[in-house]
Amino acid sequence: MTGITGIDRRTRRKQQTRERIVDAAIELFIGQGYDSTTVDQIAAAADVARGTFFNHFPGKEDVTHAWIDRRRDELRDCIAAASAPDAVARIVEGLQVATGLYDSDSVARRPMTRIWIRCGGPFGAGHGQTAESIRAVLDEGRQAGQLRKDLDIRAAAFLLQDSFIGALCRWAATDTDSLEQHVRPALDLVVPVLRDWTAG
Repeated sequence: MTGITGIDRRTRRKQQTRERIVDAAIELFIGQGYDSTTVDQIAAAADVARGTFFNHFPGKEDVTHAWIDRRRDELRDCIAAASAPDAVARIVEGLQVATGLYDSDSVARRPMTRIWIRCGGPFGAGHGQTAESIRAVLDEGRQAGQLRKDLDIRAAAFLLQDSFIGALCRWAATDTDSLEQHVRPALDLVVPVLRDWTAG
């Protein structure tokens, strides 16, 4: 029992250190720019040794992927918390809630999205995870008889994911637009297509 507790404590400390590094890097990236931020500065701000940084991340660009992982988790949680009556509506509700979170914190999220895009963006590690979250909800909807059995669930999930990411990239390229201005027209085009595949 002590051994398991020790492992859990060690794993928890390791995760806390990783999160501290990410938080410190984000603050520096936003405050002084990605190019002006060094690994040494991140390590100092996180109060860890330089080697500890590299134990968690191969380079500073990998911190941006950790940041987007948080956003993916957030989006998944938004969809999971949605209360709409059917699968398509739950996904749309979740995407709209997530959109609001980006807009309410655009001072931090817009520059971080730009940095993430620069560091590989949608083609980086974790590509497709959001589609998998969406796909799981669509699968539930089909099992509940809400969607036609001939709907290509995987293609539909990627269509929704790619619509959101495309909107996110267009938003990041602006200085004044809200993300909602980009997400809503995309969903207005995509959702009717999915509605054509609802059962009944």
